[in-house]
Order: sequence, then structure tokens, then C-alpha cells
Amino acid sequence: MPKDGEGSSSPFVEVEFENQRQRIQMIEVNVFNEKRSNTSRNFLDRARISGFSIAIEGEEVAQLYTLDKRSLFFLVCCAIIIAFGKLRHICSLFTNLQGYSTISEGHEDFIMRLYNRIEDCFERPICSSPDAWFDVVKRVTNDNNKIQKRTTNVSRCLNLGSYNYLGFAAFDEYCSPRTIECLKIFSASTCSTRVDGGTTTIHTELEEYVAKFVGKPAAIVFGMGYVTNSAVLPVLIGEGGLIISDSLNHSSIVNGARGSGATIRVFQHNKPSHLERVLRENIAEGQPRNHRRWTKIIVVVEGIYSMEGELCKLSEIVAICKKYKAYVYVDEAHSIGAVGKTGKGVCELFGIDTANVDIMMGTFTKSFGSCGGYIAGSKELIEYLKYTCPAHVYAISISPPAAQQIISAIKVLLGEDGSKRGAQKIARLRENSNFFRSELQKMGFDVLGDYDSPVMPIMLYNIAKLPAFSRECLKKNIAVVVVAFPATPLLLARARICISASHSKEDLIKALEVRSCSSISFPSLNLYTLVMNFKFIHMAFTRIFFYSVFFFHSQLNASQTDKLEELMELDLLLT
Repeated sequence: MPKDGEGSSSPFVEVEFENQRQRIQMIEVNVFNEKRSNTSRNFLDRARISGFSIAIEGEEVAQLYTLDKRSLFFLVCCAIIIAFGKLRHICSLFTNLQGYSTISEGHEDFIMRLYNRIEDCFERPICSSPDAWFDVVKRVTNDNNKIQKRTTNVSRCLNLGSYNYLGFAAFDEYCSPRTIECLKIFSASTCSTRVDGGTTTIHTELEEYVAKFVGKPAAIVFGMGYVTNSAVLPVLIGEGGLIISDSLNHSSIVNGARGSGATIRVFQHNKPSHLERVLRENIAEGQPRNHRRWTKIIVVVEGIYSMEGELCKLSEIVAICKKYKAYVYVDEAHSIGAVGKTGKGVCELFGIDTANVDIMMGTFTKSFGSCGGYIAGSKELIEYLKYTCPAHVYAISISPPAAQQIISAIKVLLGEDGSKRGAQKIARLRENSNFFRSELQKMGFDVLGDYDSPVMPIMLYNIAKLPAFSRECLKKNIAVVVVAFPATPLLLARARICISASHSKEDLIKALEVRSCSSISFPSLNLYTLVMNFKFIHMAFTRIFFYSVFFFHSQLNASQTDKLEELMELDLLLT
């Protein structure tokens, strides 16, 4: 047996049994290693596993892991919700026989019904700019969230949900006047594509400033960040090519990769060693069926992972890609403007020459307070995209005032406005992010991600905690974003906090003082919990009875059916 502190990197544990050496392969679960990044997978390990030892003839041979009580409780909750959702869907088939196919499939219908019960936590309308504080319009419902009606009342809330990292989305003394002047000259839209009449002097200036800011020879801009990934990837690679994507990449990357026709392989999230293994194996095997050489290999990663708040290990990834002659595609949607000494993204943060990153993608919707996206790379690459990318050839160009807003924001970051506000904003964002992250961890929250990242997912785990957390925060005038399945794995529901340079220290302290939200934690299996579970089981069997009545008496009149429908709209979430 290895001594304490030795052999931790080996996936095997050697044991002595009946005078023979046996090797037991185990999955490494270093959940107590504080040096390891706080990813949702690590926290899932912490939430769902508890160790117990087994012994062979009195000797402890291995540390095995099993589901703990809390995860079992969550799985039971989810299973009950799914069971009732499926049962309700089956029953509805006997009352909606109109000869037409349904718009949604069965599983989609179930998800929509589940979403309906917590719909008040999403799409909350606001009536002000997304600054540090904004006005949230209050809504009311009289039918369990089927219809949300806006009221004339508003709540002034602390904004912890917007991507306004540097505060440019609100009125800015340098950017806003220039954007307004641009609106007067160019109007709100070009009403044309870039290849027709949609290219203005503002667009060409924007592309020059983007290339200058990110450190690339040339750049091309698009009207939407999501489209940038989903439209560019199919142009860069096609059948016979290989895309190797991080397992937690954004859906725009996933859709772009699927639309390319290339072979797609996935490597474990932010794990360069697994990336190298995937590269090596696929290069050796070649294309499926014919085993020919790949025409092209592109490795796609993100600078900051939007659901994890984690920085990519770009230095190691770049080294591996250079070794195996693969192109590097970095999505800096959340990292450009937000990290690095001067806000130039993960390359600046890790001291990587931008020449080592072949394709740099980013959006203007986060740090720059505008809309759209960009691709930066070699001049040959950009010229190729201008004539082949559908988002450039067929889509309308980015709004001139929006483009001017981006130019002005870049000038502030570069110090060309004659002030040091750009450097101050970046420093304040980093200070606010690290302060808030450390304080949340002190309070006992499971916070994902790395220091310097303005994205801070707080793990809630149980789906039922999402509405409880969101509604309680809103009562305290704190606006947060909550995310659950299918956007995240079933047991990894979370609240995603986004910090801004426009937040003051007092704002963040106020958010931390909302201690009522911190009481939403894992349910402990004490007497109270057992009593509540018994009450829920009793309620569940009562509902099963009514479902049975509905199933065997499907030929009911309209009023009886409506009453049963109302009964079956009971909230199934375990709030």
C-alpha cells in the first residue's frame, strides 16, 4: 500500500489478497483537494458520495463511494415529479383526441409543464438599463403561472444577473453621447447585408479596433454572438474534418459543430490530459470507415465557461494542439474585456501570444454593453469568411449605433478617451469578483469557478430550490438568475451570479446580508424531514387516486374535465 501523500496520481490501488497482487481500478475522486478547480462535477461528487471502507480478511483495501442520503432524496424527488408528469401526459391523451398531431413531443410537453410552475422566476421584465440597480416589473397570476400579467408596480433591485461586466450597458460619459450622435447620422439599422449596402465606415472602423484590441491581424463582426459560433464553425470545417470540443462548451458551439458535418469528439471538461488522449487516438485511427487522414482538426474551448465560471487551461491546451498540429478555436464571450491586466482576455491573463491561437471568437454583449460577435484571426481567414459565411453574406449587419458603442468602449479600455477609467473598471471588476466569491465561500455556499472570474454559479442542486431561492431574493430586492435541467445536469441546479464593475462595495455587502437565502440548503434526514416526506407520500397517493378516476372515466363532460384539470395542476415541486 502506498504511504500517505504518495501514489495519489495513480488510478490504481494495489491490494494484497491471498498472497497475490491484485489491481483494483478506481475512479479518482479528489473531492477534498482544495487546489482542484471548483467545477460542478467536483461539487456533484461532494454532494452525492460518502465513503465507506471494505476489508478483506481484516485489511482495509480500498475506499469505495456510494450515493449519500441527500442525493438519494433528490433523485426520489425528481422521480416522483417525472412519474406524475408522465402520468398526467398519458391521461391527457384520452381527452384531446381531435385528430391532429400535437405541436410538442411528450418529453417537451412535460418540461414545459414543469417550467410553467416556476415561470415567474424567468423572463422578468425590466424597465430601465441593466446597471448595478435596475427596475423589475412586478407580475401577478391567478392561474398558477399559466398567464403572467404585468402590473404598473416596479421593484428597484440589485442586478446580479446581467452580463454587464464593465458597466458599459448603462449611461457612460464617453460612450453614450457618441452612440446618440451615431444614431442621428446612420439611423438605427442599415436594412441591408454586409455585402450589399450594410457596410458603413462604422463597421470597418469597428473591425479594425477589434483586431487591434485582441492582437490579431484582422477581424470580422456579426450582428449576433450566438450566430457567430453556429454559422462560422460549419464554414471552417466540414466532412472529413474533426472537431474536438470541451464537454461543457456553449450550445452555440455544439450546434455549429453539428451543422458542420465534421466528426465530433468530446474531451472531459478542462482536462488537457484527456484532450491529448482523444487527439492521439483519433489521429491514429483516422476517419471513420475509411481511416483516411483527417482533412483538418479544430479544438474548441471557452475562455470562461458560462455555467461554471471557470477559466480554461489555455496554456496546456495550446501546447498540446501545437504538438499534434491541431487548430485552436477559443470562445472568449465571457472573458474578453473581463480578465487580463487590460481586459484582453485569457491570452493576456496567462501570458500567451495570440499568434498561438488560430481563431479567436468573442461577443460584444457582455463587457462592451452592446450586441453582436466577432472572429479574429489571420487576414486570409477573415477574407475567406467574408465571402463564405452565411451570417456575413445573408444576415443584416450590426446596427451602427451598437457598433459605435463597441468602438467607444474599446477606446476607453485602451485609454484613448484620455482617461484611466478603462484600467479602473477592469481593476474594480477583479476586486469585486474576488471579494464576493471569498465571502460566499465563507458563508458556506458551494461556489463554482476560479478567482478573477466574474461568473459565480452557486450550487443549489435540488430543482425545487430554484424557485425558493429566486423568489426569496426578489423579496429582498436582489435579482438573480437560476438555471436547471435541461440546461444543466439533473442534480446540478444552480443560481448564476454575474458581478459588475458598476457594483459598489456596499451593493455587494447588501447582497451578502440576505442571509435568508443561505438557509436554503440540503435537507437533512431528521424527524421533521421524515414527517414532511410522509405528508408528501400521503398527498402523492391521493393524487394517484384522482388520476385513476380520470383514467377510467375519460368520457366526462366539459365541466368535470375542467375540474380534474385544475386538480392536476397542483404544484408538484417540493418547495
